[in-house]
Amino acid sequence: MRANWDTWLALGLMLHTAGIFFCENGVIQNLWGAWLVLQTLLFRKVNFTRVIRETPLLRWLVFWMGAQFLLGFALTTNGLDAKIFLLRTWDLLFLPSILVLWIHTLRHEPRVGLWTIGFIALMGAVTAAVSFVGFYSAGGRFPLDRLMNQFVNWWWNDGFHPVLTGLTFGFAGLCGMLLFCRGVLGRSSWIALVIQFISVFAALFTHSRGAMLALVAGTTIAILACWGRRLVPAVLVQLLAAGLYFTIITHAATVPPDQPAGEKEKISSTSLVQRGDAGRFKLYRKLVEEMDSPLDWAIGRGLWASDEVTDGHFRTWAFHPHSMVLTMFVHHGVVGILFLGIFLGCAAWAALSLWRRGQPEWLVLLAYGCAGLIFDGHLLFSLTSIPRVEPLLVLFPATISLILGAGGGSRSRITD
Repeated sequence: MRANWDTWLALGLMLHTAGIFFCENGVIQNLWGAWLVLQTLLFRKVNFTRVIRETPLLRWLVFWMGAQFLLGFALTTNGLDAKIFLLRTWDLLFLPSILVLWIHTLRHEPRVGLWTIGFIALMGAVTAAVSFVGFYSAGGRFPLDRLMNQFVNWWWNDGFHPVLTGLTFGFAGLCGMLLFCRGVLGRSSWIALVIQFISVFAALFTHSRGAMLALVAGTTIAILACWGRRLVPAVLVQLLAAGLYFTIITHAATVPPDQPAGEKEKISSTSLVQRGDAGRFKLYRKLVEEMDSPLDWAIGRGLWASDEVTDGHFRTWAFHPHSMVLTMFVHHGVVGILFLGIFLGCAAWAALSLWRRGQPEWLVLLAYGCAGLIFDGHLLFSLTSIPRVEPLLVLFPATISLILGAGGGSRSRITD
């Protein structure tokens, strides 16, 4: 009976982690996570207090989130937004609880982490394949100049943001690459290469430089960490996807637009070079300028402070800071940056330890996530941030590294 429960919990956590691919909004994904927590509490399957007490880093995270939650009341100057209050309250209640479930699951079956990588790779490839059909056959035809549009996750009704689509599909592609390098599918390892190609190809067609930067970072670490004969086909697939992408968009750029005039500006703006920094550095400068006191620099403007940027106070220019690091600085100041550095530093050290034990996947995925969210992302320790990608791209590999690195993972060599 206990084994059946642990299996159900593992499957539930896998669905929750990969939910961003097929849950149109965060409501369903977060309700699923809440249901996992509440039924675990109801049937008393996990002793939450004991797990928190036995896990020092989790204790620190709970303390940090609780302290910032309370400090936010003291630092707020423009009143408390009810929606933000409810979202941050949800984070405080359920993020540590989800981590407790992961700790319990991995202590009983360390391979669940690798199984989740496989599930993410599969869900990413399936969603990308469906999105290709939906996005490029809109209107019942395939206009070649449509390739110059920024590809989005079509599973969502209005389409997931192209940058976030690129980051998530790129992450799934890297998961497929790691499955092949680990040789976990045996003679069927070619399936992992197919999954890898579909997801990476989809990520590139979002024309997101952030996704491309993350793919370069993740692939580079994979080359260094997964050295062996299995690495060569995996790298060749990455190069094949990139080569086909640049060949296709170079040809598509010469085709006269087959769309209404209103779409022509959108097509021409997808040039990877002409788009420059997309206004990010102007955004960063404005956010830093608003930190107008030593107290703001030291401990930030508080968890309840707005991090939207408006142009002339008439319209919203950016809904969030578009940087995981800058978001931490805006809300929590230099103290927050230090806490972020300690958390990611501990995670990287644990991932290095796992690499030495033959499990390089967590180091590779952590490098991808951190690189991707330097110039994007919002609140790291949140299930309800605006982009919603932080739990998948950074918290997933970071927390699994910390759990397995503390002794939960077994030695597992890469297949040479």
